[in-house]
Amino acid sequence: MRTHGLVGQIRSFCSEMGRESMDYDVVIVGAGPAGLSAAIRLKQLCREKGVDMSVCVVEKGADVGMVLFFSNLSP
Repeated sequence: MRTHGLVGQIRSFCSEMGRESMDYDVVIVGAGPAGLSAAIRLKQLCREKGVDMSVCVVEKGADVGMVLFFSNLSP
């Protein structure tokens, strides 16, 4: 994982420098209802403001919302 520091330098959090990486403006963890809603709303706001931001939604389960489906929590 790379991030920009306070003065603009890029810092790497990965010990393997040869690893493939992708840069995103926003990363949302969890593809449940809240994560997907946040991603959709963010892209809607970007479209309204004429801003292009890359958004990535990361899910632990094999499919969207699977962690919530198989947990004992109810939405």
